[in-house]
Amino acid sequence: MNINADWFITSKPNFNSLNLASTSDIIDYQTAVFDANVAESGSASGFLSSYKAGYYNPLFQLYLDRENGTLSNSEVEATLNQWRNNDYYKEYRDNAWRTAVTQRYNVSVSQKVGKNNHFLSFNYENDKGRTINDKRNKFSLYYKSNYAITSWLNVNAGVDARWEVAIHRIPCLPVTLCNNVMKE
Repeated sequence: MNINADWFITSKPNFNSLNLASTSDIIDYQTAVFDANVAESGSASGFLSSYKAGYYNPLFQLYLDRENGTLSNSEVEATLNQWRNNDYYKEYRDNAWRTAVTQRYNVSVSQKVGKNNHFLSFNYENDKGRTINDKRNKFSLYYKSNYAITSWLNVNAGVDARWEVAIHRIPCLPVTLCNNVMKE
């Protein structure tokens, strides 16, 4: 019989060494993309009606609201200045990431009786991932039997069963931006 347990701890990532673009750099880049596409399509609404990014872009919405007259130029500039001062990487790290803890437990039994060899193992893994709300439980059962009919002929039979329950919910981020959007 063999019993073991493993624990793995993975800390939150450190974004400082990655040399990522600042929030202001991202706003400037997305504004350039927006302006180029608006120039090509003729209007913000024309561009956004064909835009297929698969996610909501609050910056594009801000420019569309300006085009539609719901926001003035000064309101758009004030919002952009507020966004430029946010540190979304820090918010993301603080609110979406956590120190991950993985627990793994294994129990195995093997036995040899005459010409038979048997092996049975059970494994359980509980993984609380690096992102908040990311959880996984895995169970596995493995059984193998070997029977030596002769010195040159063996028969093997086995079962390998696995079951996993996983929950992956990605929080709305950046948090400040999501909070601003949800208030509207």
